[in-house]
Amino acid sequence: LSMARHSSNRSSVEVSVVDVNDNTPTFLHPPYVFTTTENQTSGHRVGKVSATDRDEGNNGRVVYIITSTGDANDTFKIDQSTGVITLSRDLTQTDAGVVFLDVRAEDSPNGQVRRWSTTQVKVLILSVDEFSPVLDRPSGYNLTVPETATPGFTLTAISATDPDLHENLTFTLIEARQDFKLQGENPTSLLVNSSLDRDPPLSRPGHYLFYVRVSDGKNSVTAPITVTVTSVNEFTPVMTQSVYRAEVREDDVMGHEVIQVEARDSDSGPDGVVTYSITSQDGNTFAINATSGVISLNCSRCLDVGAQDQYTLIIKAEDDGSIPKSDFSTVIVSVRDVNNKVPVFASGVFEGSIREDAAIGTTILQLYASDVDKPPANLTYALENVTPAGWLSIKDVSYVVTAAVLDAETAQEMKAIVRVSGRPHNTTAPIPIT
Repeated sequence: LSMARHSSNRSSVEVSVVDVNDNTPTFLHPPYVFTTTENQTSGHRVGKVSATDRDEGNNGRVVYIITSTGDANDTFKIDQSTGVITLSRDLTQTDAGVVFLDVRAEDSPNGQVRRWSTTQVKVLILSVDEFSPVLDRPSGYNLTVPETATPGFTLTAISATDPDLHENLTFTLIEARQDFKLQGENPTSLLVNSSLDRDPPLSRPGHYLFYVRVSDGKNSVTAPITVTVTSVNEFTPVMTQSVYRAEVREDDVMGHEVIQVEARDSDSGPDGVVTYSITSQDGNTFAINATSGVISLNCSRCLDVGAQDQYTLIIKAEDDGSIPKSDFSTVIVSVRDVNNKVPVFASGVFEGSIREDAAIGTTILQLYASDVDKPPANLTYALENVTPAGWLSIKDVSYVVTAAVLDAETAQEMKAIVRVSGRPHNTTAPIPIT
């Protein structure tokens, strides 16, 4: 007998996961708008852009580059590491206006394809001298207007003063498209100029950003205008049907889906979100999903056609507006019978008597049973355990008759069991006959 020796070694394996450059730098707060003045000198900080890259190491190290060409590239420069934009030369009076810079943020992978994204930077270069006009809200205008505002609706008055005592100040909107306009001199009124309806089919935006500029003919100042359009609960939910009809079986269980109702609301946002509820029903037999409108059974095998064969529900569809609007619909649920009732004899025992000399086929008694199912099942009768054997039979569905010549000396009494069947249910009763 020989035995082999076995030996083994264990070693640990360290796996290093190498980052792959699979994420693109993303600017944090575009679009960027910076303001400077025409009297600033080279090196003046204009603003800063920021981007992040979720990769690690050089794959996530972001480098910033101004990709614009021409005068913009000659006027501005960007710190590749920090994203700080500064002036590369002194500004002059002729530089006043709006300059757009294209800025790229790219990563610095080792031996991998660079990934990058771009954003546009708007630089407002404002005219400066000691006698520039001054707007009543130089930092800007934050305004709110309902979506139902019609053209001509006044949002606010805008006014300006000028230390030079210029009387002829000119107001101009920048990038307002055709949605807003100014009317009047000083103060001038900012008016709605087109429909702001946020609901279909227009589906206008809920936020606008543009600028107002006031000029005395030589010098001017600019301020941003932000307009937020608030939603108005204009529309009432409308049920797709005024009356819904459905059917359930007596033996359906809790959770069985009966029918789904639906309402449509043309409002956008929360004003167009519909919630469903049952406001009236017989008992607590049915429940409704508040979000989907699906009506389901709220109990198991609790329905009985014999007790109630139809239920009427009143359904409410209500939107989530601050002042909610609603519509109603009727759901009629019919209960379909299931053959689940056992036939019941009119009597627990069927007793009878017959003369000894009765002829074969003589009727002794009639059987009677009932079925409460709707419609009732077709009942059939059969005799079992007839004693003496062969003396009794069923005739014409429900009549018990003699089936042999009777002899009192042989038997003073006849017995049998009658079975009534209303498929699949049945029951029995004894039949003693003297």
